This record gives sequence, C-alpha cells and structure tokens, in this order.
Amino acid sequence: MADKPEWPERIYLQREDDDASPEETTWCRDKINDSDIEYVRADLRDTQLGERDKRIAELEAGAAWDLRRQTEQNQRIDELEAQVRELQGGQQFLMNGARFKLTFNASGQVGCFAGYESDLSGRWVALVDATDNQHCAATPQAQEPKP
Repeated sequence: MADKPEWPERIYLQREDDDASPEETTWCRDKINDSDIEYVRADLRDTQLGERDKRIAELEAGAAWDLRRQTEQNQRIDELEAQVRELQGGQQFLMNGARFKLTFNASGQVGCFAGYESDLSGRWVALVDATDNQHCAATPQAQEPKP
C-alpha cells in the first residue's frame, strides 16, 4: 500500500481578479499575491481553537481568583475601618483632622488658626497631641472646661 500523502497545513486560493469564475481559481502552498485567500486544514484549526479556548478558560479562572482576592481584601479594609471608628468612639474631627503646630507670638496669642474662624467659632475644641497622627486613634474623654 502506498504512503499516505502529507497534506499541507494551509493553502492559498488564487484568482487573477475578483470577477474570475470558480474554474479560474487555483491554489498553492505559498502565498503569491496580496489577494490570495488563506485556508487552514480543519483538523489544525480545531486544535488551535481548542488551545485558544483552554487559554481563555485559564485566564478567566485567574481573573475570578483575582476578583475573589480583591473582594476579600476590600472586606478586610472595611472591617479595619470599622474598628478604627469604634476606637475613635465616634469622634468627629474638625477640618478632617487637620493638624496645627501651635506657635505663640510675643503677646501670647496663637496665630495658626487664622482662616479657620468659621470652622472653629462657637465650638468646644480639644487639643490633643497629633504627633505621627496619633490624634486619629485617640479616644476622647469628656472633661468640663475650667471656669
């Protein structure tokens, strides 16, 4: 029995022009003209599509894992933020917890609050140490003002 011929993996259909009849269409293993139309053997195409589908499934699985991990991290952040709020005892910081370095002039007046009069006017203000933002973790302790 004769050896089975090896069919090319791809061929190119060739026509002289777009108006050529099917009888005038030829094929070749090599692309000759820019207008040649490539055909890939069906068994090879199926293998390529299977590999592509497998890679897509791998990428989707990885993306799903990343999404689960991100969701878990977001939940953990929410839990930690809730703990911080609880430790702060629900305190609210004026001006988003802005810090000021107190300096006094020769007459003993503090000038670092200039421009914040409307935020501070009429409010009780507690001064706490804000070094390294420790004021954000401070638990307020209510004290009556001295007369």
